[in-house]
Amino acid sequence: AWIDRIPVGIPFTLWVFSYLFSLSGPFRVSFIVATAVLLPFLLLKESWLSRILGSGACKWIGKRTYSMYLFHAFVLSAIEEHLIHPVSNIRYLAVVATVYGGTLCVAALAYVVLEKPSISWGRKLSREYTTARLRSSPGRFQEGSEASPEPALNA
Repeated sequence: AWIDRIPVGIPFTLWVFSYLFSLSGPFRVSFIVATAVLLPFLLLKESWLSRILGSGACKWIGKRTYSMYLFHAFVLSAIEEHLIHPVSNIRYLAVVATVYGGTLCVAALAYVVLEKPSISWGRKLSREYTTARLRSSPGRFQEGSEASPEPALNA
C-alpha cells in the first residue's frame, strides 16, 4: 500500500512545523489539515509513533480525556490570566505545558471521584433495568429456547 512507502516521520515533522506556525494565528487551518493527514499514518501503519500512542501511559491519559475536555478551560483561565500572561512564544509554550499538566491533574482526580463511580452506577442501573424488563415479560425467554434474553428495542 502507498502508506507503507512513506516514513511516518515525514507527516509527523510536517505536523510539528504546522503546529509551530499555527501559534502566530493565520496558519491555524494548516494545523487542522496536517492533523487530518497524520491520522491515517497513526491508525493504519505500525510505527514507533503508533507504539508510543498505544503505550500504557497514553492509554491512562486517554481514559481521562473527557475530564480534560471538561476542565481545560477553567485551568487555562486560571493559569493564563493569574499566573502567566503569554507575551512571547516561549511564555506561550510554558502556558501550554502548565495547562496540560494542571488539566491532567484535575482530570485524574475527576476520573477517580466522578467518572468511575458514575460509570459503575450507570452499568448497575442498566443491569437492573434489563433484569426488570425480563422479569416483567414472562414467556419471552425460556430456558433452552432459541430466543434472545435481550428485550426488544421497540417493545
